[in-house]
Amino acid sequence: MHILFDINVVLDVLLKRKPWVTEAIAVWRANDEGQIIGYILASAMTDIFYIARRLAGLEIARTTVRTCLEAFEICTVDRQALEQAEALQELTRL
Repeated sequence: MHILFDINVVLDVLLKRKPWVTEAIAVWRANDEGQIIGYILASAMTDIFYIARRLAGLEIARTTVRTCLEAFEICTVDRQALEQAEALQELTRL
């Protein structure tokens, strides 16, 4: 199963944010164990870096980005992806 991780789930794990960290770790673990294939948007990486840097400092921010790159597939959102999504929506309206 392919899962797109929300940026908040990623930050909950990496920054140990309560009260959500326990549930977020469970989903992350499923990704690590190969039960799911986790994806994160490329645009989320800059947000993750920015938020982690503000909350935890530069070194933690760099570590969070490296961790995400190791853990997840990275999705780009470009014109082609948006056009494909629109085409899928058209099919569901039929």
